[in-house]
Amino acid sequence: FYAGYVWGGQDVVRSLALSWLVVAALPICVVDFKHYLIPDGVVFPGMGIGLLLSFFSESLPFTTALAGGALSAGGLYLFGALSSRVLKKEALGFGDVKLLGMLGVFMGPSGAYVTLICAAFIGLIGTVGIRIIKGRNFNTPLPFGPYIILTALPVFLWENEIIKGYFDLVM
Repeated sequence: FYAGYVWGGQDVVRSLALSWLVVAALPICVVDFKHYLIPDGVVFPGMGIGLLLSFFSESLPFTTALAGGALSAGGLYLFGALSSRVLKKEALGFGDVKLLGMLGVFMGPSGAYVTLICAAFIGLIGTVGIRIIKGRNFNTPLPFGPYIILTALPVFLWENEIIKGYFDLVM
């Protein structure tokens, strides 16, 4: 809590939110790497905590938090369903959908989508690297949740700077 307040320059509510994300990161990463599951015991309480904190947040009101959870989870669910249909195999786990929904509650729709885009980019690099180093073929599933949650932390702190940096780079 103190680290988020001091290091991130966040207000108290955002510091509590950041604290939850930091605490949630370890079990999400470990369980997803080992079992290909995102623990509901972390994600669902996180959604509740995020919605509760939104009542006290000036930067992310309740309606934005609720929309963030619904739009980000719904959008990723549709993407996963369409991808699975096209590829004729499961393309995305439902745990990733719930995780992005939780992040949408904490960061709003824009933060969740910036997280997803960054996670996909970093995940692609990491996945190719892991497959080359460990000699795995490209049909072996790899977890996406760790990329999502670890990308969410910097996006939570520096979303505007990341977006500005992207547009400065491409424009």
